[in-house]
Amino acid sequence: MFEALTRYISFFRSAKRSDVETIILTRVTDACRYVPFYRELLKTEGLSSNDFVCLQDVIDKFPKISTSQYRDAQQNYGHEWMIDERFDINRLKQDRSSGSSGVPVSIYRSKSEVNFNNAKTLYHLTKGGLRPWHRVMAVVPPMQVVKRDSNLQRFGIFRRFTVDYQMSADDILEKIESKKINAVYGQKSFLLVLADRYAELGKVPPTLKFLMPGAERIDESSRRAFQSVFRPESYAEFYGATETGIIASCHHQDYEVNYHGSFFCLTDPVSDGELTRGGICVTSLFLQAQPVIMLNL
Repeated sequence: MFEALTRYISFFRSAKRSDVETIILTRVTDACRYVPFYRELLKTEGLSSNDFVCLQDVIDKFPKISTSQYRDAQQNYGHEWMIDERFDINRLKQDRSSGSSGVPVSIYRSKSEVNFNNAKTLYHLTKGGLRPWHRVMAVVPPMQVVKRDSNLQRFGIFRRFTVDYQMSADDILEKIESKKINAVYGQKSFLLVLADRYAELGKVPPTLKFLMPGAERIDESSRRAFQSVFRPESYAEFYGATETGIIASCHHQDYEVNYHGSFFCLTDPVSDGELTRGGICVTSLFLQAQPVIMLNL
């Protein structure tokens, strides 16, 4: 718990560019040497760790892989194909997506990486308005459902109840009422299902102290639906994936990237006035056991 708390506090300081660059180059070098998936990928492209001496080299040269390609490789060659050979898979904790976007993916993390990811999640949630005294419900993939996931809950704070996508909307609505839930976060599309179910039943949900949908792109019509149904006192959004955890969160109008945990760049950027648009390629800075580098989301 102390490690996670220390990590959490550190996120309130801006990450240094030099530190981000050093970590990324380390991840690339280790992947070239110890991760079969990346080792073969770079060999096919005629690249080695010597080709990456600065961050710009990684952006320009490192092969960009789509989430479907990454997941297919794991399905075809097995979990250990994606894992650093210095780690024992039996000593790692598995996190698995729901497969709602197609092929499910598993990410294996060390204890330290689990603590880092938990601290990162808590950082984004508290920045968005979650408070220790809230009774929060998390809508998560089935594998992430737990009875108690924090020692802090022994003291009655950060009381989190988890539900998953396989539960019926009516069962989840009943749990919101019975557990006196006043804070909710989770996948946007499933939270919209809950909002629609309230409307279908003609029931008025409890006014939420905190609501944070995410994991997917959220448009204005979804935002209006969340505001009209749940009437949250604090509203925020997050963007991320199972492979990387939360990448960024939006508390007002602009998304804030946590560069302690993730680095992203744009693929095929196109300037549009003051904005530059393009696909997003993400590299995890904290995953070493199963690194994720230049993943095209």
